[in-house]
Amino acid sequence: MNAMKVNSKDSWDFGKIWDKNKRYWWVFAVCFVGCLSIAALYLYKKAPVYAIASSILVSQEDNGADVGASLVKNLSLGGASANVDDEVIVLSSTSLIKEMVKELGLNRSYYVKTGFMRNYDAYKETPITINAPHEVFDTLSIGFGVKVKVNAEGNKIEVKAKKGWFKTIGEVTADKFPVTLKTDFGIFVLDTTKYYVAGEELKMSIGVNGYQVTAESLDEDVSVGIASKKSNGLNLYMEDCNVERGKDVLNTMVALYNRRCQMEKDEMAINTGKFIDERLSIIYNELSASESEIEQYKRQNNLVNMNADVTLMYSQRNEGEHGKMQLNTQLEMLKMVKDFINDPANDHSIIPFGVGSAEAGEALKSYNEMVLEYLTLANSAKKSNVALKTLDDQLVIVRQNVRKAVDQTIDRINKQIDIMAKRENTAQSKLGTIPAKERQFLELSRQQSIKNELYTFLLQKREENALVLAATTPKGKIVDPAFAYSEPVAPKKMMVLFAALLFGILLPIFILYVKSLLTTKFSTQDELEAIAVAPVIGEICHNRHRSSLVVREGKTSSIVELFRLMRNNVQFMLPNENHNVVLLTSSVSGEGKSFVSLNLAASFALLGKKTVLVGMDVRAPKLAEYLSLKPTPGVTSFLSKSDVALADITQQCKEVDNLDVIVSGPIPPNPSELLL
Repeated sequence: MNAMKVNSKDSWDFGKIWDKNKRYWWVFAVCFVGCLSIAALYLYKKAPVYAIASSILVSQEDNGADVGASLVKNLSLGGASANVDDEVIVLSSTSLIKEMVKELGLNRSYYVKTGFMRNYDAYKETPITINAPHEVFDTLSIGFGVKVKVNAEGNKIEVKAKKGWFKTIGEVTADKFPVTLKTDFGIFVLDTTKYYVAGEELKMSIGVNGYQVTAESLDEDVSVGIASKKSNGLNLYMEDCNVERGKDVLNTMVALYNRRCQMEKDEMAINTGKFIDERLSIIYNELSASESEIEQYKRQNNLVNMNADVTLMYSQRNEGEHGKMQLNTQLEMLKMVKDFINDPANDHSIIPFGVGSAEAGEALKSYNEMVLEYLTLANSAKKSNVALKTLDDQLVIVRQNVRKAVDQTIDRINKQIDIMAKRENTAQSKLGTIPAKERQFLELSRQQSIKNELYTFLLQKREENALVLAATTPKGKIVDPAFAYSEPVAPKKMMVLFAALLFGILLPIFILYVKSLLTTKFSTQDELEAIAVAPVIGEICHNRHRSSLVVREGKTSSIVELFRLMRNNVQFMLPNENHNVVLLTSSVSGEGKSFVSLNLAASFALLGKKTVLVGMDVRAPKLAEYLSLKPTPGVTSFLSKSDVALADITQQCKEVDNLDVIVSGPIPPNPSELLL
């Protein structure tokens, strides 16, 4: 436990960590320069990205979608004001963005190679275009790239279409434009534009996608949001490396939005106009019949002027008659509304008439608002949309409530008419002296007045509807046309350089840390002392000499001094003069046993001590080779043959005095048993 605590403490000794890793300064230098180079290459290759914004003000008027509300305020239909949240959905709908993609041709991107790892976005200035029928782009669900190469003479055109990095889906070589490219997705035609310069080499990359795929991608790039909670303003925002393309995207979206709203307004106004014309035709026929009946009645009964007394009596009934006429007018309007509601063809149409009743008027207002919401959602959603189906079910319920409110109002007005009739009968009794013909004429005149008022009302509504149809005021009033901010939003040079600098510092630290985790060998004396029980008597640096015998008389190199230090430590550790045998061993071949033992023995011999170096490595002997001695006889010869004496196997080292060497000898078939 104590050893583990010491190791943990030493592992966070920053001085030792620095001493251990300072020789890897080149790793820090390489990582630092490499990260900065990558950052510089990224900034060189990456085109600046600009923020493009636009803002519009959504009109609170209904733009003609609810004709009754937009024509006259006294109809009591109410008309829903523009819901800004709904307009956000319409303006950012995929269908509108897809329509914008078709109009601008954004499903095809063109890049012209201008230098090393640099391309120019040739939006609106492409020298070559690729075209195909709209049906191909409508059905294209997977994008692909097209490489175009044109030589300086312009007589060799190479076109290759690839899906991904490796799969080629079409390839063609031609000597002039236009070029027809046959692919797995259809036939495409490449042709030049006014920006094509003959006599210059051209290399281009073209990206081709379907309308839907491009619309889905742009849907993520373009954001539409409400300017503030209490305003009707909408902000449009996107980022693009091509400012002109970004402006075109936002401006076209606003234009298409206004065009769609105008079409909806015109459609509703046209439908309302048809309904008014139908009712006008019916009322006109009824009014003509009523006037003809009055004319015939007067002719048959010789009626020209009313008697002064009759006029006086009638003037006393004017107030009652006027009230009854208003009730009859309301009753006729309610019947028209009821007929309109009962017609299945008008299930999703706005009721373009109002009534004088408060309860029926509120019901009609709620119904028209819900129809407007349904029509708005139906223009941007599929028929299978859950919200659309839910709204349709709610319309059925509200339509029943409207029908019920109209019926109740009709009943109430009928009761009021009965009351007014009773009052009229009371007054009529005072006119007993008036001939029956005069009373019949009055009834005919009353019917004619009702029809005339209805006809005048419908004529007024038709003119107002025509004014709405002629109006072209856009629903989305442009406050700020699309504009680009002067400073690019990406790439942020200082952020990229700071990240490269930080990464250049952290990366070598991480590399060295991982290296230390994967290293299973010790590299310093401190690490060895931390894991070993035996004392460390010295360390030897790598041998840079050609000869394996580096310890010689008069030599003072660093490795020689290290062997002398090891010799002194060995002498210090030997308990007495009788213990003068030192064994050097290791478990793996090639770790330096022969090299260390040879030079350690030489260092002892230089002290004037008689030293014998015995080579016991009988599997891979090296001593004879290091000292250019005879490889035999040796230890194995002495152990295996009884007639071999020590003098026979002992050889004198020529380079070092007082040093005798006994080599291992020939390699035996049973080295372990022989040594035992």
